[in-house]
Amino acid sequence: MKAKFHRSYDDLILGDISSLPLRPKSFDTALAIEVIEHLPKDFGRLFLKQLKEVTSKRIILTTPKNEETIYFGENHPETHKSYWTKEEIIACLQSSSS
Repeated sequence: MKAKFHRSYDDLILGDISSLPLRPKSFDTALAIEVIEHLPKDFGRLFLKQLKEVTSKRIILTTPKNEETIYFGENHPETHKSYWTKEEIIACLQSSSS
């Protein structure tokens, strides 16, 4: 991993959204800036559930406000795969158990 090689961070954890290698409430705050729109809705819901599970106080999340998805190509990392409303995000976080 490039960041590990350059020692950009003190610690790095490699994980998968379906099973994060973290204990519940490992962090006070989670920050997810412009992430969720790059996931299909089903993975986005799983992402929110996992995020809530590992966070004890607050989740700071941003996503584009407009309904237009941005398409750079099928497998391009910048392509938006979903659109989220504030209400959808809140509903997902409230429905996930923690």
